[in-house]
Amino acid sequence: MLNREPGDAELLQHMGFDKIKLESTTQPLPVAFWLNESAILIELHGDADADSVEFCQQLLVKHLAKQRPRQGRTAFC
Repeated sequence: MLNREPGDAELLQHMGFDKIKLESTTQPLPVAFWLNESAILIELHGDADADSVEFCQQLLVKHLAKQRPRQGRTAFC
């Protein structure tokens, strides 16, 4: 989780990360994604209400835990 200091976004961009723009959102989400050639950074906004943060965390873990065809039986849990 980032400190959300003014220089955080500039530091991530300097490290080669690009912020992914989420489409079709009717309200601000307490999560943001940053991507570079070899990593994905997930930014959770701690200033959002606790229920929204918990929902996003659970949904993210659920999708990360799904087994994909190339993974075999040792999927992330």
